[in-house]
Amino acid sequence: MMRLVAAALLAIWSMLLLSPPAFAEKRVALVVGNSAYQKVPVLANPPKDADDMAEMFRKAGFSVVISKRNLGIIEMRRALRDFSDEVRDADVAIVYYAGHGMEIDGTNYLIPVDALLQRDIDAFDEAIPLDRVLAVMEPAKQLRLVILDACRDNPFSKVMKRNLASRTVSRGLAKIEPNSPNTMVAFAAKAGSTAADGDDQNSPYTAALLRHLPRPGLDLRKAFGFVRDDVLQVTHSRQEPFIYGSLGGDDVALVPAVLQKAVAADPAAGARGDYELAQQINVVSAWNAFINKYPSGFYTDLAKAQRDKLVVAKAATETAEKKAPDEAKITDKAAETDRAKAAQLKAADDARIAAEKATLAEEIKAADAARAKAAAQKAEQNSRLAAAVVGNTNPDDTRKREEPRLSLPCTSAQVAALSPQAARGLSPPEECGLRPKDVFRECVNCPEMVVVQAGEVLMGSNASEIDSGLAAANEAPQHRAVVKQPIAIGRFEITRDQYAAFVQSAGYKPSDRCYTFENNLPQERTARSFLNPGFVQDGNHPAVCVSWTDAKAYVQWLAQTTGKPYRLLSEAEFEYAARAGSRSRFGFGDDPAELCKFVNGADRAAKSAGLPADAAYMNCSDSYPFTAPVGSLAANAFGLSDMIGNVWEWTEDCFYGDYTTAGSDSAARVEAGCTSHTLRGGDWFSTEASLRPAVRAKANADARHDDIGFRVARTLGP
Repeated sequence: MMRLVAAALLAIWSMLLLSPPAFAEKRVALVVGNSAYQKVPVLANPPKDADDMAEMFRKAGFSVVISKRNLGIIEMRRALRDFSDEVRDADVAIVYYAGHGMEIDGTNYLIPVDALLQRDIDAFDEAIPLDRVLAVMEPAKQLRLVILDACRDNPFSKVMKRNLASRTVSRGLAKIEPNSPNTMVAFAAKAGSTAADGDDQNSPYTAALLRHLPRPGLDLRKAFGFVRDDVLQVTHSRQEPFIYGSLGGDDVALVPAVLQKAVAADPAAGARGDYELAQQINVVSAWNAFINKYPSGFYTDLAKAQRDKLVVAKAATETAEKKAPDEAKITDKAAETDRAKAAQLKAADDARIAAEKATLAEEIKAADAARAKAAAQKAEQNSRLAAAVVGNTNPDDTRKREEPRLSLPCTSAQVAALSPQAARGLSPPEECGLRPKDVFRECVNCPEMVVVQAGEVLMGSNASEIDSGLAAANEAPQHRAVVKQPIAIGRFEITRDQYAAFVQSAGYKPSDRCYTFENNLPQERTARSFLNPGFVQDGNHPAVCVSWTDAKAYVQWLAQTTGKPYRLLSEAEFEYAARAGSRSRFGFGDDPAELCKFVNGADRAAKSAGLPADAAYMNCSDSYPFTAPVGSLAANAFGLSDMIGNVWEWTEDCFYGDYTTAGSDSAARVEAGCTSHTLRGGDWFSTEASLRPAVRAKANADARHDDIGFRVARTLGP
């Protein structure tokens, strides 16, 4: 009887242990989608976005999901009031809003569909401050989360009158720092920038939320990191989601992890474990010990077979050892015979080679005599011809043909061969004598420079590539650009050692903050710089965590140090150099299977290093999960390495949304007050689609990221 009771208690206890935990806390969500605005154009996606998000919360087991559409100011206030009743005793509270939002003088507002907003002060009466939403959620005990797909370009600001000239009305939303702990505010685009509504059923941001938030057991911070990656990829780095606020150290998942059911105990587990141990030792005594402990059974039969195999092998070895001395004698005698034959053959070969050398020497001597005689006759003929024809300057037809020099405005008297001496500035005659692919370095810590001839490039991508999704809209219109003069371009990206030499020599103070991708969470971190970007580098890796402002300071120092005109490349020069005379998709060809020979990007090496598993990794490996030492992969046809992949590279150009204003020359497009600049080339976590010479991205002049570096150019002249 007691055994029956004990068995029943054990069964109940097992059920308690093996059953998934109930989500006992109260979780509530408010979902609002505003699209049918009365005074500005209708938004296409918010209704579908809101419906899908509400359904996601329901499937995630939320206790209450309040879903609303196209609310005016009164309805929005009422919805928040009703939601506050649900939040009062809730553990988790989430508000999702899709529609228009705006920032006025540092305050963020959600805009109802009946708002007029003719003046900036009308926002006090006609819009909902974000602070009010946060106040409604304050009672939630464990988590307060606001998700705003509301950073769309604000149409109200274009006609809004300012009550005070000093009051700002900005694009997008303003940065926010929640006052309460365990509170997060997620923006579809980082502060001060705008988000796309998208052409699909959902906006790019909401589509990514629907993919990652419901993943069982996935911490919200990681989920939003994956959302950020997806949106950057879909929008070609034009939109970057951002989160504000903080959570504690424990994982916080929207959907709890699925627990594995316990596996029934294996009665043979003990025998299997001992069998594996005996297998590692694999000697007869170990197998005998196992058989003595387990006289019968499946593993015992296997153990006997293993033991018998060792016994047979030992007997064969002993037999072979007995035969070995006799076989060795036979082998030694045969080897002695072979050595004698080889010596005879070698002597015969030596005699033959000596005879051939003697004959060749006689032939060379005779040929030299014939050439000397012919040269003397030619000289005599030229002297007679020079005497007969005054001023004849025709060159000797037997002159050695050389690689043509660059088309620099130099006279023949100014031309000299490149000196083999390293690390000093070129003299004017040496510079005039440069040829394509010549390499020079003008100081000990200066970068190696490769001479690139003048030419032209077909920049960007055509309409069919853009329409089919193979290229981005900012790569149009496709146009020709001419590089009129030869230039020298850095053979590699500026390395960490070269940048450190500049910092020390110039007394330059680098920043100790950098936007890094650590633990698969992208965010700005302190104690991060070009010396510590969050992954392992040595001095020959490209310098990262370097802003456009830092790069400009470096080229200014390099120009002052050498007395030569060093600078950043223009966009046109970069694409010309990256294509190296090719019109193919990747610069070196059209086959993506060849990418890892030329570029360091998101490949199997990156995937095996624990980077996000759901990225579109290339099916090859370049052996480097993060940055690679410069020059580790094949150079292009101009002799330049890492023009594509490894790190994004700053250019001189201000960023423009397309090539509409681009001219036919290779000059950089710049303007006063420019705050963002163009990046080219892709990086170590770029996928196949971004590893093309035509790809363009942008960043603010002071942005420092663990995947952005630069290389330099130098103007050539007499």
